[in-house]
Amino acid sequence: SWVTLNGIIFSTATQTGTFSLTSPIISYGGGYFTPGFYSSPNFCILSGLLNLNGFNGQNFVDLTSSSNSNSNICRQTTNHIFDAQRNDQRRHRIDINSKAIANS
Repeated sequence: SWVTLNGIIFSTATQTGTFSLTSPIISYGGGYFTPGFYSSPNFCILSGLLNLNGFNGQNFVDLTSSSNSNSNICRQTTNHIFDAQRNDQRRHRIDINSKAIANS
């Protein structure tokens, strides 16, 4: 029995801002990170755990309405697509579009 640790990357930086969640999406809570980000001149690192109960495919995070006015670094000029693992073993597509809204 084995497990690979290849490709695991994580940040030890403190969040520099949080962002608004679109109802019905809420922070998972229970001691897990509040959804937020760390931004630097070349990186936007998202963190946190979302509760997707009631989610029906709409936009769920607006990075442009963050609590940090310096969050413009998270605005993209191109679209990005990520694959995320859900707790029910299904895959979840995350899109970050040019309006800096994460959706699926």
